[in-house]
This record gives sequence, structure tokens and C-alpha cells, in this order.
Amino acid sequence: MKIYFVRHGETDMNKLKLLMGRRIDPSLNAAGREQAAELSRQIGFDYDVIFSSPLKRAMETAQILKGDSKTPLITREELTEKDLGSMSGKKWEETHLKSKFDHSPFGGESPHDMSIRLKFFMDDVKKDHAHKKVLAVTHGGVIRMLHRIFHDKEIDHIPNTSVHEFEI
Repeated sequence: MKIYFVRHGETDMNKLKLLMGRRIDPSLNAAGREQAAELSRQIGFDYDVIFSSPLKRAMETAQILKGDSKTPLITREELTEKDLGSMSGKKWEETHLKSKFDHSPFGGESPHDMSIRLKFFMDDVKKDHAHKKVLAVTHGGVIRMLHRIFHDKEIDHIPNTSVHEFEI
């Protein structure tokens, strides 16, 4: 079974290269809404179910991708961005997160805990939606972790509205 993951559209904080994590929840900016609309035009829409992180930037992207379709849109906490703890709101360049995603910031989520919740989500989707075409709208940190889990690969940059396919 394949699941397609999309990173949310751009926010003003993305543009300023500020870390958000799950503690900061901005909406998409105009460019982010246009990115999502363009992706929607590119992929058309033939998904059976859409899952989304409950954070605004992901939900707004999912709504734009869904458009007028009757496709169910289901929020899942497991798709929420990593809790960056004390790094939330800081510039990317000011942190050592830019070189490794193994860091657990003070008060933040460990990579191990994040991988457990993502594996739970994937197992649940496989059990309940095995023969469906599934789209999940989420965050860069989540997609980075999925590349580690499924491809044993480190990805430095996940562009806004990029699509990533994972076989489960």
C-alpha cells in the first residue's frame, strides 16, 4: 500500500526561516495558499481519504487540496509536527537542528517518541484503509522522520507542498 504525504504550504514563519514545531500554529500566507492550489491542479483529485495534522497550516492546505470533493478529511494528532520545545520560534540557523534531526530540545519530543507515533499512524492506516488511495498533509519534520524510518535516509530540506510517497 502507498501513502502520499504532502508538506503544508508556506507560512510567514517559513519565509522568515523560523522554527514552529507544534507549539506555534500560524496560517498559510498568500504564497502558501497558491502553492496548495497549484498542487491541487497538478495532482487532480482521486484520493479516497485525506488525513491531516490538526495544525492550521496543514488543515488549510488539506482543505485547498480537497476542494469541492466529497472525500473525507480526517485530522490525526500523529501527523502533528515535532514538538521543538525551547527551539520553537528560533531561527533555523541559530540551532544545531539544521545538521541533525536527532536533537531533543529542552521540553521537546524525542525522535524515538516521534517515530513511535508515526509507526502507529501507518499501521492504523494500513489496517483500516488498505485498498484506498491515501493522502496525508503534514509537516517537514514528520516527512523527514518518515524518510528515516522507511528509506534510512536523511533529508535536509522538505519544500512546501512537496509530495512524498511511502510504501507500507
